[in-house]
Amino acid sequence: MTAQSGRDEKAAPTGAFGPLAAAAFRTTGPARRSGTDYTPEQLSGATRSEPGPTSGSSATASAALAPGDERLSEGAGLDRLTGREALDACLGAISSEHAGGAVTVDLIDYASFQGRPALVVTFVDAGGGRWAWVSGPECGVPGSGADTRFSTRVG
Repeated sequence: MTAQSGRDEKAAPTGAFGPLAAAAFRTTGPARRSGTDYTPEQLSGATRSEPGPTSGSSATASAALAPGDERLSEGAGLDRLTGREALDACLGAISSEHAGGAVTVDLIDYASFQGRPALVVTFVDAGGGRWAWVSGPECGVPGSGADTRFSTRVG
């Protein structure tokens, strides 16, 4: 995946996530709403270009969610994370919790994990390690950190 010219470089707000709050992150593309219900197995075998379901479950992957879709409604809690400030706080919290230096985020998916609403993020850390990270709806909220549900090194 090539980086888009409109990449954002962000740093977590000072003091927001402890001593590693200055860990920067960068995104390489827009967020998506795939409708995928991820599993640990899918994320562990994810590739940088397309983490998610195998070809046998393409119907799930292609189920695009429109704003207001009840699977990602306010009750699910993910709507808060669609705002830039809340998403930046979440990505900063993930970077801080990962503690592997600056991260380059290549996927942000408003989806679910094992049937529960989740923000699924894939990134490459400063050491070149590829990771898949799953955060719950409270990601980036003070006191909740990254609201981590699952994380795994990929590859």
